Amino acid sequence: MRQIGRFIFTVIGVIFRHPVTGVTVIPILPDGRIVLVRRQDTGKWGLPGGLVDWGQDIPTTAKRELAEETGLELLEIERLVGVYSSCDRDPRLHSISILLVA
Repeated sequence: MRQIGRFIFTVIGVIFRHPVTGVTVIPILPDGRIVLVRRQDTGKWGLPGGLVDWGQDIPTTAKRELAEETGLELLEIERLVGVYSSCDRDPRLHSISILLVA
């Protein structure tokens, strides 16, 4: 399954030759703990997040991704941490990632 996902990302990158936009959330629980998820493609721990779907804005994407990956409901986006766009940041494709604290 991982190979199919990598293949799809490669095809998208070759066909469109434009970076895709993603959202990454730093979910901080009331007691100060940060929630991490285990990545399906590498098995490593990381922050929840994903690609912006067609017709979605950034807050909606953050809410959807957090719910899908952790089961948590996004109550409030506290702040923007940064926007990262290095073309070699993600080996699968060139992406623009928006990092938010929630």
